[in-house]
Amino acid sequence: MLVRLGYVALSLELKNSSPNKTITWTNLQKIDPKFYVSRLTILSKENLRNQLRLLRYNLGEEIMLYRFTSKLIPLATHDAVAGWDFAGDLAEDFEQIGEFVKKNRMRVGFHPDHFVNLNSPKDDIVEKSIQDLTYHLQQSQAMGLDETMKFNIHMGGAYKDKKDSIKRLIDNWTRVPADIQRRITFENDDKTFTAAETLEACQALGTPMVLDIHHHRCNHEHHDLSSILEDIFATWKDSGLPPKIHVSSPKGTESAAAMRSHADFVDVHDLLPFLQLAKRHTDALDVMVEAKNKDQALKKLMKDLMNENQVQPRSEASFEL
Repeated sequence: MLVRLGYVALSLELKNSSPNKTITWTNLQKIDPKFYVSRLTILSKENLRNQLRLLRYNLGEEIMLYRFTSKLIPLATHDAVAGWDFAGDLAEDFEQIGEFVKKNRMRVGFHPDHFVNLNSPKDDIVEKSIQDLTYHLQQSQAMGLDETMKFNIHMGGAYKDKKDSIKRLIDNWTRVPADIQRRITFENDDKTFTAAETLEACQALGTPMVLDIHHHRCNHEHHDLSSILEDIFATWKDSGLPPKIHVSSPKGTESAAAMRSHADFVDVHDLLPFLQLAKRHTDALDVMVEAKNKDQALKKLMKDLMNENQVQPRSEASFEL
């Protein structure tokens, strides 16, 4: 099985490269409203330049799996700048990023923020969620990236009845534009929806499922992962992509909150047993490292993996098991 490692948004190795530069609404209001878009455009251009720098750095490190920040364009969905055609104003910057990704055959994606909640019983929250997903779609299209660029989101809230909440998600799905539907993946979470419940929804909607193995440890309701892993991976069969998972280690064991929190690095033994199971069901797997130390955590995990007899390196960030 070929395994590729990736990381999230920010590099701790490449200095002065944050694509997350932003401004609060409070501070933006300190300037004349006619300059709002100009100020946000300047920040966005800096973010997009840094994003391209990060992708070049990733290529040099042979890291071909990466998650974009959702904060590339500050306040893009705020009512104060409604109608701002950021994709048009920043078309050249977006195009450069997209061309680099395509030329080097990188796998990139978004993980929209937690407030994206398609199973909410409140219409305004569903509409705001779709608005946020549309913002991500506009960026993806401006980069010229096709539907293999996925938007990974959580299932939403339980609202006292998980079965009803899953049904509401399925019912609300018809409100989501088709261009967004084709990019969505769902992930199990650490408190509410288990891997088995997330799989149920993904099968009903025909969407791929991203398995978070740390979340599964925190929230599994006695479901045996080995009994559903083949079905989880099968949700990717028509996507043109290998299955993707998330890995992290708990920050501590002294409380449930510490168990759910991500540690600075990933303990290799929090991943290896799963990989042994996964190789029975797929010949390729992409693993997103969700650790506080970002690319440093990826590199340490790769180094630790190289000490395992069954692991053979294929690049600086990939290996065969």
